[in-house]
Amino acid sequence: MLLIVPAHGADFDILGAVRLLQLRLRQSHPLILHPTRLAHNAWEFARRRKWLRTILPQKLRWGDITDAHLVGVTQAHHHPEVCERLTRDERTVFSYGHASPRLPFRANHVSVHSMSITAHLFMEDIAAGRVFDPDDIALFTLAVTEKTWAGLSSRASKTDFEALEELRRRNVASQNTSNANVGNTIVVGLREGQRGLLNDLLSEGSDVEINDWPVLISVVRSIGQVQDLDPVIDALWSRQDPAILIVGICSGGLTRVWARARPHGIDLRRVFADRHPREQDGWTMFFLTENVPEQVRAMLTEELAGELPPDFPAAAIMTAAPKTVPSSTSVAEAQDLMLKFHLMGLVVVDADGERGENGKDNGDIVC
Repeated sequence: MLLIVPAHGADFDILGAVRLLQLRLRQSHPLILHPTRLAHNAWEFARRRKWLRTILPQKLRWGDITDAHLVGVTQAHHHPEVCERLTRDERTVFSYGHASPRLPFRANHVSVHSMSITAHLFMEDIAAGRVFDPDDIALFTLAVTEKTWAGLSSRASKTDFEALEELRRRNVASQNTSNANVGNTIVVGLREGQRGLLNDLLSEGSDVEINDWPVLISVVRSIGQVQDLDPVIDALWSRQDPAILIVGICSGGLTRVWARARPHGIDLRRVFADRHPREQDGWTMFFLTENVPEQVRAMLTEELAGELPPDFPAAAIMTAAPKTVPSSTSVAEAQDLMLKFHLMGLVVVDADGERGENGKDNGDIVC
């Protein structure tokens, strides 16, 4: 049995490559491992596609897997859970990516010589005479366009340009892409150096769970050519949409750290109080004297584990004594009460004010 594994935080390019591999290997009926997280725009596109039928890691019979195809996974932190599992048994592993794989097991490197993995696989398939339907062409167009900035990136290769031209020539119907957005439109205006740094942060980001909170940590080294870092960090926040994001950029002898949380109950300034952080534009910011990315990542993870409060229970945010109405109350009366007391919901109980069967409420009215 064959397994296709997309990297954590997969974007349109990874999604397009997964689809191309699925089509190549369809006679073997490959399984697609459920991604831990997809970029929001890629998920909005993919969830409407019948071909994306994934399997959760805990439901996978790993002993039946003979071949594993890792898309964008060239280092263990690109998918820690899968890489740990693949070390237990012998099987054939293929790693699709730009850099030679540094994995804790033997992997066959499928070297990608274009900026877009989708472009590389697509042009190989075109040369082999494969034919694609309009919906797949729409996906590949979005993938290569997003990854290469519509061919504007200086890292775009001849293969990327050929793929873009081939896809444009096929004149995809507009309805196939009308519900999709190219993710890099949120960072229009970034200069080339900033875009390169953003790509590094995206590729080095790793998902961890700390005290029941999902945390995305990305730490990279910069040689100092990018002076204006804030737009890059804002773009990463918009692109990944995590619950908690920790970003570190090592430059010179210091590491500058940005931290941000979406849940209102998390005070990152208190979590990193010993670092004397400051608040700016929604970010908690501070500096570290350590400047080795791996050590910075470990240090931040340890501090979060020690200081980040555990995910709070529903009891912490529930209304202790909610407003109730008897089940005989008319809709108009209920609406008047909600408007009068500025309520978002009412609990419906029996006419005598008691709860329904088994001590449960009869229902709720929400607006």
